[in-house]
Amino acid sequence: MFAPTSTWLLVVLLALAVALVVIAIRIPRLVVRIPAALVAVVLPFVAGVGAVNSYFGYYRTWHDLAVGLGGTSEPGLAQHPVRATDGSATVVDDVVGRPGKVLQIDLPGPRSGINRSGYIYLPPEFNDKRFPTAELPVVELLHGSPGSPADWINGLHVGKVMDQLRAQHLIGPMVLVLVDINGGPSRAEECVDAVGGPQDDTYVSADVPADVRAKLGLRTAGRSWGLLGYSSGGYCAANLALRHRSSFHAAAALDGYFSPSHGGYAQRLFGGDLAAELANDPLHAVSVVQTSPLPAFFIAAGTSTNDDLNAARAFVSALGPAQHPQFLLERHARHNFLAWQASLPAALTWMWQQLATPILHRDYPQAAGNAQLPTELTLSQPPSPPPTPRPSPTPTHPGKSPTPSRPAPSATPSPTRRPTPTPRPSVSPSPSPRPTASSTGHPSPVPTPSPTRTVAPHKP
Repeated sequence: MFAPTSTWLLVVLLALAVALVVIAIRIPRLVVRIPAALVAVVLPFVAGVGAVNSYFGYYRTWHDLAVGLGGTSEPGLAQHPVRATDGSATVVDDVVGRPGKVLQIDLPGPRSGINRSGYIYLPPEFNDKRFPTAELPVVELLHGSPGSPADWINGLHVGKVMDQLRAQHLIGPMVLVLVDINGGPSRAEECVDAVGGPQDDTYVSADVPADVRAKLGLRTAGRSWGLLGYSSGGYCAANLALRHRSSFHAAAALDGYFSPSHGGYAQRLFGGDLAAELANDPLHAVSVVQTSPLPAFFIAAGTSTNDDLNAARAFVSALGPAQHPQFLLERHARHNFLAWQASLPAALTWMWQQLATPILHRDYPQAAGNAQLPTELTLSQPPSPPPTPRPSPTPTHPGKSPTPSRPAPSATPSPTRRPTPTPRPSVSPSPSPRPTASSTGHPSPVPTPSPTRTVAPHKP
């Protein structure tokens, strides 16, 4: 009843403030009057912060708030080579219930001149020498503006969502890179090479992938590399995927915008250079004659924010039915973390289907068979996990699964496959990062949504 997002909590705080004002006025003793007046001034401020949190849905429990305000530092990424050997059905079954690891990682950018740190989610297979993981799919997660990569952990609990999806056999192993797209919680660089400013496009599209490949010993090709973002990060995902089509195969935008003139942040970064602005306009890019294949797209939009809904419909319409975009409608959803946490499981499932290599599809057939993506979610109540069939494990090989689309909770590989040895560095786990009340309206924990209607995933 008195959770951080509770209306009753706000009412009680304001009522206490009024009562303290009355006490301060009616009791002449200074020893009572001064403390009462001070607390009466502070309580409305606390209530205001609570109202903002309630609107954005960032901290939904007191535990989330405690973790967020008392965040711990993360150790750096350790480099320990891991040798891959043959796996077996038993090995894969063992991995299914193990959680992945969220680690802090430095991501310097020699080409862009930008040096930032972020976080990385590694599936349990990564440090298991029995699994070949050099070609695992990779997704860069792009937060909103202003905001920080920690919002994915403290606001959306992305590590827990990945573990749930694995446990429900909806995805196989996948690496997530939580990129800092702004360089500060109060900045907005929108992943573009600003005219006379920071070269964030170069950083996110070139430096980060090169650094991740080098530090983790990955050989993941662009065919298995994707981008997923919410709000401003949604614009980043769409824009970068279209600008660098050989580097990114799939992009997911949750309540994003699709033209610099619609976002409020990106347009100012081009300094009036119309050519640069047009070159970073996803809506324009998909509206012209195509000379190369388009990336696969997953678009989600809430019905309670007209700007988001209209922008998403315009972009999906410009893509056209031939591109088979996956469009998820979030009924009663606003531009906040409550919407993003609800649609995130579907987005990650869809991303796995798009990026999984044929070998991973073979090795994790349950993920391919179980995934049915929702086309609508209803957020009138807190989302609850959708019923998912739990197939009995069948021996296969550890890897990935195909079929483009975007669903909800977690998957587990079904074993046995003959991998080629691949040396891989290992990483040591680290505690969850410190959150930053994100941007343009981006907060919310990470429960799993309950779709009101599901359809078979579309293949781009």
